[in-house]
Amino acid sequence: MSYTNRLLVDCFVKFQGSYLMVKRKPSEEWFPGWFGSLWREVPPKENPYQALKSLFSECGIKPRSIRLKAIANNVFHNLKETFNVFLFIVEVDKKPSIKHVPEGEGVVWMRLDEMEKNDKVMPEYKRVFPRLKENEIIFYHTEYDFDKLINMKFFD
Repeated sequence: MSYTNRLLVDCFVKFQGSYLMVKRKPSEEWFPGWFGSLWREVPPKENPYQALKSLFSECGIKPRSIRLKAIANNVFHNLKETFNVFLFIVEVDKKPSIKHVPEGEGVVWMRLDEMEKNDKVMPEYKRVFPRLKENEIIFYHTEYDFDKLINMKFFD
């Protein structure tokens, strides 16, 4: 049984210690109503930075700094898909006024402690964010069955 492979960029916009979180639409197939990142699939013939810049343009984000912080391999057994993800932290000097977010019904700003307490923040982020260090990139693998994280491993 083969899985479809997709390449994505995850973008966490950071402003004064808070992170922009997208509330997924209740009608979404997976993680309906959950909070996650801004993201975009990397089209053929583009690299992750090009896809990220398209996302900035679409959402009105003016980055001060862009840092690759994690590379993940996420397997969704129910979808028969594997997502290879480049996770970026993007710092801004001014909060963007985002009017449209693909697959989102709105955005909120959350501090790390608020993410940790919120039952609707996607589970892998609660484990990834505490591991992020200033000048390091982390690597990890997850496996999901529908909205349930069934396995997660970090590679040191």
